[in-house]
Amino acid sequence: MPGMFDKLRSARAASAPAGAGGATAAAGGAKKRLSELTSAEPARKAAAPRRPDSAPASLCIFPYGTNAASHMDSWAAGQRVFQVQVVHDAYPSLVTDIVPAMNAFLSQASTSEEDPKTIQDLTTKCGVRMQITRPSSVSVAPIVSWRVGFYIPGGAQQLSALVDMLLDYFEFRVNGGYTGKEKKPFPHAHEQSVKVFRSDGVPPLQIDCKAHNLAVEVADGVEGSPAKSAFEMSGPLGDKWLVLDVEVVDETHVSLGWTGRTWGLRQAFEDAGIPLCEDGDGGFVRVVTGEMGKVESEEDCEGILKIITEDLSSFPCLVRAEDAPVEGDKDYSAVAAFLKKLRELPHILLVKDSARSA
Repeated sequence: MPGMFDKLRSARAASAPAGAGGATAAAGGAKKRLSELTSAEPARKAAAPRRPDSAPASLCIFPYGTNAASHMDSWAAGQRVFQVQVVHDAYPSLVTDIVPAMNAFLSQASTSEEDPKTIQDLTTKCGVRMQITRPSSVSVAPIVSWRVGFYIPGGAQQLSALVDMLLDYFEFRVNGGYTGKEKKPFPHAHEQSVKVFRSDGVPPLQIDCKAHNLAVEVADGVEGSPAKSAFEMSGPLGDKWLVLDVEVVDETHVSLGWTGRTWGLRQAFEDAGIPLCEDGDGGFVRVVTGEMGKVESEEDCEGILKIITEDLSSFPCLVRAEDAPVEGDKDYSAVAAFLKKLRELPHILLVKDSARSA
């Protein structure tokens, strides 16, 4: 009985005559003109543009909800949350090897037993959560792969302290406190600058820019910022998002359904009278429909927007919404007005113009 490799060898032997015959036929055929020949080599991909060896670093700050406990159980209820994205598009970069580099910085900067000496201590002792955004081909949000950022609950004092710490970390890196695997110093270290972008809803920072040995500038708004929204990086618990689907029912009614990161908002949904329903696919969805979804008047719209902002603590939310139809003599202007207001909320990002039924 022939073995596995015998079969493979016999398959190769059986194909040889066909290949040889093909070669003979080609050799005997008409010779192609040079202008008709095509390359037999695979096309080479264009090389990625090389990052400059010096570029400004950016800290991009966004509000991330008004109830920290809805994000993480270890955070206190009623506290605001802020996100700080760290961007440095240079080589070497201040965010390269940030885990060992940040651990080295914290260990050196620590002066007492209560001070954090590692990133883990930064979370357990200070409530600061660091995230590195992993690449994902299925993420609902427009994430930027490998984007680094920090989350902190509290107010202006806590946020300012985090920004100060990150500026100290930058100085530590450019001064050679951690050189990484390549052991290369930062070129143009004395020219390193940092721009801090403070988006709408972020309180004024209580930092002294002159106290740092870097050129630090604070800008109001995100114009010119490399990060345009809070959805470009993973949330405090990773790539898990609150998603709101909006369906148009008729000229004066919509239906809303929340899925994804709903568990931290359980009590808020129940207090707002929003039931948990089976979605027909083995999952669950929080649903507003019927008269609760009425948008006929300004008061109706404000009632729904209050749920999304106040009741749900401005929890960052990705929205998939149908457009208001344009049908003959039917007037969907009330629905269109509501959708416009919804899309203008600062913690909302429209990701797809289609709802669950599409």
